[in-house]
Amino acid sequence: MKSLGRILGLVVVWWCLWATRLEGLHQIQNGSFTLDLGGWTIKTPFLSAQAFSSIARDTSTGFPSNSCILQYVKDNSGSNNLFYPADAYIQQVILANQRPAPSNAVFGFAHRESAPNNQEWIMTLSGTLRNALATETVLLTLFEEIHSSYASLHLTWNQPASVTTVLAASTTYVYRVYADFSCWKGNTLTAWVDVLTCNVSPCGLVASETATGACLLTWASSTWPATGVPPLKPTNGYLVWSGPTATGPWTNMATTTNPGLFIASPPADEYYFCLSDVDVNNEQSPLSPVASFKRAALQITKVENFTSKVTKGQTGLPVKVYITNPGNSPALFGGASLTFVLPANGVYSWQRTPTPASGTLIPPGGSIVCEFLVGVGTDSASGLDFIDATVRGVNAQTGAAISDMAADQRAAWLVQEPAHLTVRAISAPSLVYRDQTGVPLYLEILNDGEADAWWDDTELVFQLGEYLNITPQVPFPVYVPGGLATTVRFDLDVAVTSATGTTTIDAHLAFRDVNTGIADVNLDGVHPAPTWTILAGILRTYRGPPQFPAWVAEASSFNVGDFFVYAKGINLIPDREYRFRWFDPDGFQVAYSDPPDTTDLNGNLYGMYKLSALSPLGKWRVIVTRTHGTTPLCEQYFDVVVPASLSVRLTLPPHGHPEPALRSSHDLHQLRRSSDRSRLSWPSSAPGHEYRGGYFPVRAGPRSFDGPVFRTGHGDLAIPGVGPGIIHRSGLWIWDRCE
Repeated sequence: MKSLGRILGLVVVWWCLWATRLEGLHQIQNGSFTLDLGGWTIKTPFLSAQAFSSIARDTSTGFPSNSCILQYVKDNSGSNNLFYPADAYIQQVILANQRPAPSNAVFGFAHRESAPNNQEWIMTLSGTLRNALATETVLLTLFEEIHSSYASLHLTWNQPASVTTVLAASTTYVYRVYADFSCWKGNTLTAWVDVLTCNVSPCGLVASETATGACLLTWASSTWPATGVPPLKPTNGYLVWSGPTATGPWTNMATTTNPGLFIASPPADEYYFCLSDVDVNNEQSPLSPVASFKRAALQITKVENFTSKVTKGQTGLPVKVYITNPGNSPALFGGASLTFVLPANGVYSWQRTPTPASGTLIPPGGSIVCEFLVGVGTDSASGLDFIDATVRGVNAQTGAAISDMAADQRAAWLVQEPAHLTVRAISAPSLVYRDQTGVPLYLEILNDGEADAWWDDTELVFQLGEYLNITPQVPFPVYVPGGLATTVRFDLDVAVTSATGTTTIDAHLAFRDVNTGIADVNLDGVHPAPTWTILAGILRTYRGPPQFPAWVAEASSFNVGDFFVYAKGINLIPDREYRFRWFDPDGFQVAYSDPPDTTDLNGNLYGMYKLSALSPLGKWRVIVTRTHGTTPLCEQYFDVVVPASLSVRLTLPPHGHPEPALRSSHDLHQLRRSSDRSRLSWPSSAPGHEYRGGYFPVRAGPRSFDGPVFRTGHGDLAIPGVGPGIIHRSGLWIWDRCE
């Protein structure tokens, strides 16, 4: 019953279109001018001041014998060497009964011209198609001839030409032939036109599917001639054409006199049809615009994924399947599924989202999208997989099952092992120094997985030391492709208070798999871990000239007076500027290096400070700092003292008796640093005495010593007190008369 109702409805539409009594085939009356210029509107002049001399039927020439002549004769009045223009047109309205749908049309025409063999004229002849509601707007130029020389003229009839075009629906047109001639006085210009035709096809052809799967063709009827003199030829039926494509090749499958209705049996689910009119003279119109017959179908236009790489164990991967109904009948969606082209590397699971539901109606030309969430098994193999799909449903018009077993455009992705970053190598200097800034440290990181990775963060791990301002020299995160390595430089500062010694250097990594976005860490570090040694600056003080070379004899006590204290810092950063700063016992800075001193390539720094007689006694301090800072990088204390004074009091025993000779000593103070080397010595020139047994060690402070002294005669004995280094006191001579 539904199918019968649909056919009855189409018949009603056909009857309404037939009742409009549309004209078919030729739409120009008297285009061969057999009855004068009946059907044509003539105007001259149009835009010029001069009128044409003749616009009429010419029976002496044409196709075969009649034509329209347009002639301009300029008499001998007027000035010489001056052009006198004239113009005119003939025109006719076509498709006064407008077509409800676009139609194909073929316009035909023939023309010739005549003019004197001189240079005293210009001719323009054109044929144009215009909208009847705006005749000054040219929609299509059918022909245009512009001549100013005799050699270019068409002195004989050219073969009739034609132009094919599409006429719009619901539009009335004007076909205008326009002549614009200009010449000197005494010239005659002539043009002829003939076989002006407009052959129009049927229109409104629609191909639809019936409940039985047949094709129902309907169109706007092209029937009976138009009014006018002479009348157009009446139509005498329609030719039905069919073909496998929209451009043919076309086969005349039937002739029908039914105005606007035909049932066809297409040999395929997709086929194409068109019509032509035939008049009583068996002249055929152009083919109508093509109608496509397409049964309802389901077509997977493409499968779309949103990543080109996936990781084993990854879940929730979206895949979309795009399904369309290219037919002219509705379809019902029955379900869809994913397929993977065999042999597939991945082991997959998936589920379809609830929409669209089974039974969803897909209208002609409509489409739906099915979305799937896919999981990749951890037991998958690595490699490239292609993702395809299938869909099934029903032709809603006929109830026939329809399906598509493969997509026009498949998707693909690469199955990969998870990303995994490891520390392949750490490059660092072997020595670093307290307060050293910008120490370079290079981390070479390998992604030994297959998936690409984002290297997010790094923790540098040291067994010893204090470090500040650890800064990577590239912005993080760092992209590390699968199977490849990358190297990043980190700069750091060694704290001025850092512990010293040798420490290992290691790194812990934080990273993400690019495919999954899942964060991971690697705390394994590098094996073996590299090391560096943290050195602290050491500062020492030394005696110097004249007794010793500078920076050789180490000392911590210096006599007040005109002496130099030499300082030497070691384990400092090579080739770096520093300042020595000298402080008196009250903590006041009394001097500093200006300009700064520079370490040598071994990290040694040399400086000196001159004492004076006014230098305060006590414990002094010297430090090494940066050029713009006062934080000690190394320091040393030293004493500034009064020079030592040796006093000796001797009591000598009787001649020849070994008794204690040294009875008292006084003022042997301030002999600290080298007092274990101080001694009393006997002058070899002492008369009548002999010392046997080496020297007496004398330490600071009053001391008494016993020693074997033998008197060999009478005389005075001088005993000098000497000490090493800058302390050498021998100016005090103590004499004691021996009995």
